[in-house]
Amino acid sequence: MMGAYYTPAPPSDAQLKAGYAELSAQTRGVYLLPMVVRGDDVIGVICIDTYSPNTWSDATVQMLKSVANLGAVAITAMAAFTRGSEKTQGS
Repeated sequence: MMGAYYTPAPPSDAQLKAGYAELSAQTRGVYLLPMVVRGDDVIGVICIDTYSPNTWSDATVQMLKSVANLGAVAITAMAAFTRGSEKTQGS
């Protein structure tokens, strides 16, 4: 699905996984969902480990992309509010 990245976890060697982005021994795959605002401005990434050997449906990934983007909008709005609040207090 465009806008989300899925990668299988490394081999099932638990010790190898422990050194790979702190994955648990049960992790079978990882979804990386960019937090996007204003077109293509990425302000963060949500990383979700899955224990399922199967990839998720497009509908599920689309819902998670929406959650990631809503989070990005909330973070951006809070940053703008904080900047405005600091200007007001500095007057």
